[in-house]
Amino acid sequence: MLKGKAIIITGAGRGIGRAFALAAAAEGAAVGCIARTTQEIDSVNAEIVKLTGRSGYTEAADVSDFEEISGAIRSLNEKLGRIDAVIINAGINMEPAPISTAEYHQWSQIIDVNLKGAFNTAQSSLKYLKKNEGAKIILIGSGIGHKGAKNCSAYACSKA
Repeated sequence: MLKGKAIIITGAGRGIGRAFALAAAAEGAAVGCIARTTQEIDSVNAEIVKLTGRSGYTEAADVSDFEEISGAIRSLNEKLGRIDAVIINAGINMEPAPISTAEYHQWSQIIDVNLKGAFNTAQSSLKYLKKNEGAKIILIGSGIGHKGAKNCSAYACSKA
């Protein structure tokens, strides 16, 4: 089903993003991995090579920085030759705290990565995705975004 498709995944260095990258590669997709930490995505790429015998493509970028994510998407489009899907998965959280004592900088950083980062990634990807009929953007949310959770206001707002 994914054979011959080119898929980009943000937050691909660990957790769900890492699992998406490995699963997509195992199904025959060419995978572009984006994470803030080069070491993490290089590790994922090594696993892709071990699993499939093919290399994935990696770009280190902070999704909250429009120029960085735009450059990473552009570079991966050049390396992959096309983009059939973008999985917007990157996200962060902080230590749970009531909004009355939450630190503004941390709260704002979560909004920057989880919400603005999703916008930045989607907007940066659209011009490439529009070239391919059936191309998709898949945005990973959270149950907390739908039901809320005590002391998780920024995460809940940004992952709805």
